[in-house]
Amino acid sequence: MRRFRSYESVLHGTLDSFEVKRLCADGAEPGPNTMRGLTIARPVRVESVTLIGKEVIVDPTDSDEALTAEMLSETSMIKYVNPAEALDVLRARVREAGIKAVSRESGLSRRHVQEFVNAGSTPQPETIARLEAALSQVEERGTAGLKRQPAPA
Repeated sequence: MRRFRSYESVLHGTLDSFEVKRLCADGAEPGPNTMRGLTIARPVRVESVTLIGKEVIVDPTDSDEALTAEMLSETSMIKYVNPAEALDVLRARVREAGIKAVSRESGLSRRHVQEFVNAGSTPQPETIARLEAALSQVEERGTAGLKRQPAPA
């Protein structure tokens, strides 16, 4: 047998519940006794932006006979790289080479490079390219300097 709820019980259930996805108007966490009146949206912070693409699986029988799977680059392996891991490796390399030297070589401000290394900021792709180029120059100079030094006697 089905039990029907009265309008009063539905109304009380709605009024007594609170929305976990929203905050109280003063920014406090919602609770049964604090969720009254206006609410505000919870703040949202974007951790990263990832550009994605779609793979196209080509059936050679559906394409022009002159085109093969090799011509359509269908046989190549697609390797996905986590951008956060690549940035962590770059941060460690910059820290090891020295923030000051990489900053000088790249033409970026030292504060900008420090934010990337210490605070974990995510720079633009152009900035990453400049850091990588500067890092290779600094590392090249560092290994060349090690080769020139005479061996201790």
